Amino acid sequence: MTLLRILRNAEQAAIVLQPSRLRILRALREPLSASALARSFALPRRQLNCHLRELEKAGYAVFVEERRKGNCIERVMQATAKTFVISPEALGDADPMPVDQFSAAYLVSAASRITGDVAQIALRARTAGKKLAIFTLEGEVRYRSPAERSAFAAEMTLALARICSKYNTPDVSGARTFHFVLGGYLAITKPLPPSETVAAVLD
Repeated sequence: MTLLRILRNAEQAAIVLQPSRLRILRALREPLSASALARSFALPRRQLNCHLRELEKAGYAVFVEERRKGNCIERVMQATAKTFVISPEALGDADPMPVDQFSAAYLVSAASRITGDVAQIALRARTAGKKLAIFTLEGEVRYRSPAERSAFAAEMTLALARICSKYNTPDVSGARTFHFVLGGYLAITKPLPPSETVAAVLD
C-alpha cells in the first residue's frame, strides 16, 4: 500500500467520489472481507460486491488473500493507498488566478498547481524506475502584529530570491530546474465540522 495516490482525470475521480465507495476505501486501509464490510456499513452484499468490483477494476483496491469462514471462502481486499487526492487536472483547465501575494485564492491556486505537477513528475519517475527528486519544508511562526507578519513576508521574499539567484545555473549542461513555493496561512486549532466545510469561497 502506498501513502498517497493522485487521481489525474475526471473518470478516476468519479469512481472514488461515490459516497459508499469513499467509506469502503477508508475501511480498506486495513485488509477486510466483503462480509465484514457489509456488516459494518449495513449494505446489501450484492451492492457491496458491485462497489468492490469497480474499485478493484480501477486499481483502488486489491485482492490480498482468501480466508475460510465455515463452509465459505472469503476474498480479503485492501485499498492500494491510504489517501486519495484529486488533481486539478481532473476538473479541467481553470482561469489563471491573479498574482497577489496576500490572496487566499492565489495560495490555493499554487497548492493545486503543485498537486498536479507532483502527480506528473511522480508518474514519470515511476515509469523511468527512478527515485523522485523532491523535498518539503514546513514551520510555524507566531506573530505579534500584522506589521510583523508583513515584515516576515518581505524578508522571506528577499531570502528566496537571493538563494535562487545563488544556486541558479541555467547554462550548465544537465542541470535540472526545480520550482519552489512559499506560503503561509493560519494554523487550524479547531477544525470545522464536515457540514460547514462543503465549500469555501476565496477572494
